[in-house]
Amino acid sequence: YHYMNVPISLNFTLGKKKVRGIISVGASLNFLLKKKISYNYSYSDGRSISGTTVDRYDFNKFNVSPFLGIGADFYLTKALVLRLMPIAQMQALKNINTPITEYLWYAGLNVSLQLGFLNAGK
Repeated sequence: YHYMNVPISLNFTLGKKKVRGIISVGASLNFLLKKKISYNYSYSDGRSISGTTVDRYDFNKFNVSPFLGIGADFYLTKALVLRLMPIAQMQALKNINTPITEYLWYAGLNVSLQLGFLNAGK
């Protein structure tokens, strides 16, 4: 699945020191760009077959994925912040309108280095 995601979130910062807690809640707007299937079959006699194909089913082109992340901001300097945040999200709507359907989900670690210019002189 190849999606273009547009995240919309609210971030809440906890604390005033060099290490601050952060909670991020929101949703990603998911726009399906392309769906393809890659396969590789290996048989016991040594043969293998591989390839790619485009799925013939008409998947929904739009979905919404609510997410939640809880992590920490590490203020390395006044202008440089390292953010580590485990995050989880799952699609709220069906991928396809058939009796058998699926929902995509994601869990991972967002790591970012933020550089600020406005607060650097304070």
